[in-house]
Amino acid sequence: EYVGYMMGDVNNAAVLFNTNGYRQRVIIADEGYEAKLDRSHATALWGSKLSQSCLLSNGRCVHLILDGTELDKLGPAFRKLTYRVDLNKGDVNMFEMFGQRKDQLSIFPSQMQKLILMAEQAYNTTDSDRSIIRGSLEEIATHFYIQQHMWFENAKENQEKLRIVGIPHKEVPKLELFCSYLDMEYSAMVNKMARDDEKLHALSVLRVTFRNLLSNNGDLFNTITSDSIDGAAVGSRVIYDFSRLLQRGTGVAMAQLVNIIGFAVSNMGAGDTVFIHGAEKIDPSVKDYLSVQLEKLFDA
Repeated sequence: EYVGYMMGDVNNAAVLFNTNGYRQRVIIADEGYEAKLDRSHATALWGSKLSQSCLLSNGRCVHLILDGTELDKLGPAFRKLTYRVDLNKGDVNMFEMFGQRKDQLSIFPSQMQKLILMAEQAYNTTDSDRSIIRGSLEEIATHFYIQQHMWFENAKENQEKLRIVGIPHKEVPKLELFCSYLDMEYSAMVNKMARDDEKLHALSVLRVTFRNLLSNNGDLFNTITSDSIDGAAVGSRVIYDFSRLLQRGTGVAMAQLVNIIGFAVSNMGAGDTVFIHGAEKIDPSVKDYLSVQLEKLFDA
């Protein structure tokens, strides 16, 4: 494909380049801007070019936009192929899981890690609080899913009964229900004759953490997954825009990024590509989780 011409060369020769010929990943780092395109980043121009090549090869493209890139200014709008997910609104329930039923045993632990990271990111926790969240949330959230008849203690022997993927969006519990569950567990522990003070303290920290998440960012996280997002699961070109969320704070934007990444890559396969615009804005604390999710693409 034609991508430009040589600068400073005697012949100003045209440059032909297979922009869909990479094996796994492409890293584009450039501080330059294109003045003729409203000072768009040079990296965004390359991202646009690579995504067009991917589409022409019948691949699916998912764009995660953290830096305000406006793709419609850089190339064709592809309106009939494009789904836009506005992550400044709560289109995805944080307690919902996505993927194939055959992968449920691996999806659930990933969900536990997601909830831990979201709690740490969206609420300004102390080191002590983070230690308690990491040590206690998985056990308590697992019991919550069991109470909701979505998970079982002996899950491997009850795989046909598990209800963690492919269920109607309205049947997935919301953040406010989890907060009520924490209140109930806390009250039950307070009234116990043989009280476990360590668990009581952990429940107290989790109550405060998730109540703050509900109070401060309930519009993002206390939601039922929108039916409109189902089309994004199979759309040829999907754009997830996080740019305005960064105005609320890096933690909130990272929590939403962690919340959506599993869904964004759940139906991708060979020849499909994820584009991260503004990868430098990703907080180091969530990079390991994102890497695990993205590595799944290489197994497709």
